[in-house]
Amino acid sequence: MEVNIHAIQTGTVQIKTAQRIKKSGGLVRVLTDSRWTEWLPIYTWVIDHPEGIIVVDTGETSKSSDPNYFPRWHPYYRGLVRMNVRPEDEIGPQLRSMGIEQGGIRTLLLTHLHTDHAGGLPHFRGTETLVSGSDYRLARGLVGRLLGYLPNRWPEWFSPEPVAFRPDSFGPFEQSSKVTQLGDVVIVPTPGHTPGHVSVVVNTEDVIFSWLATQAIVRDYSSGGRRTVSLLEPA
Repeated sequence: MEVNIHAIQTGTVQIKTAQRIKKSGGLVRVLTDSRWTEWLPIYTWVIDHPEGIIVVDTGETSKSSDPNYFPRWHPYYRGLVRMNVRPEDEIGPQLRSMGIEQGGIRTLLLTHLHTDHAGGLPHFRGTETLVSGSDYRLARGLVGRLLGYLPNRWPEWFSPEPVAFRPDSFGPFEQSSKVTQLGDVVIVPTPGHTPGHVSVVVNTEDVIFSWLATQAIVRDYSSGGRRTVSLLEPA
């Protein structure tokens, strides 16, 4: 059975160069950096699977281009990030242009709940949605808001299902959660970018494709190669 993967760019973002490359100094180094990156793509992914369409992350909303969308009290949103998202860049219109209607989506998988991964949630009402339970709980609380989560921007109906990890090892991961009955789309825990971050792996006969926070890794067994694609490269 054939599985096709499509990358969809939902606008662009600029961040400080100090955030792009992790070094000592932490937040202070980012706050004092005067240099901006190029405009970087905000990606979502569509897995066209025989069992149905699976979407990984929602991208950002065009409302984020309005300076009043983000909390002004938060130092990150006040001066460390810039969004450029047009209404036609949002995930909903782009899916429709591909012939994919909201009702035809089998599952939405969220790697985490930062705004550039969850801003497009309004386009997925009624879709089965899976997210890390720990990331969801963190994002809803005061600590989550301090860390930059925006639960006040989620749709009122948003009530995702927590990923049910089982003690089924997958490669180096001691736990995993199968998304498809075939077991070729799997969620694995990858804490780091956020404490509850998860990654999605598509395991076909010849290729393994996996998404991390800022990278996509492709392992092609037919040629014996491995290719790492940065998701923080210029649009």
